[in-house]
Amino acid sequence: MAYDLVKLRDDASDLSWYRIDTYILSPVLWSKYPDRVVLTWSEVKFGERYAACVPDDKIGVYTFFVCPEIANYPTLAYPLYVGMTAEQSFRKRYQQYLRESRKRKPRPLILKMLTSWPDNLYFYYAPIDDMDHSMIEQVERDLISALLPPFNHRFPAEIQLLRKLIFNG
Repeated sequence: MAYDLVKLRDDASDLSWYRIDTYILSPVLWSKYPDRVVLTWSEVKFGERYAACVPDDKIGVYTFFVCPEIANYPTLAYPLYVGMTAEQSFRKRYQQYLRESRKRKPRPLILKMLTSWPDNLYFYYAPIDDMDHSMIEQVERDLISALLPPFNHRFPAEIQLLRKLIFNG
């Protein structure tokens, strides 16, 4: 069988956009997740037409997942980003992501996440009733520490050190 090396190089170049070098799927870190509150997750496909499905009266934590939606897998999803919203509703935060590409200075990692998988990106959110927001902040840190989402750029200090040891030798 002959290979068209020029086409292979072009295919590799096209596919390299979707490469994520910082993925760690660690059962050790998952087992350390403290379950401080019971999280009840809801999912909404990401896109303009789904914004009204996101609650405008709840706050808490959220995660972006990419879901290939192939081969009739019952569940196949990769966590990409974990965030929290305490000062504004989930819907307002969701709408900010919808406008990311129109910002004068968009966040490069977030823009890549939003544009790489436009038909396969999901916004999962879990409301947390927390008047002083400290629990929301803690749960966000816990999720980031357990999942090490590749599109987050801020991590708790011990996790940042761990990532540095893994990826920078």
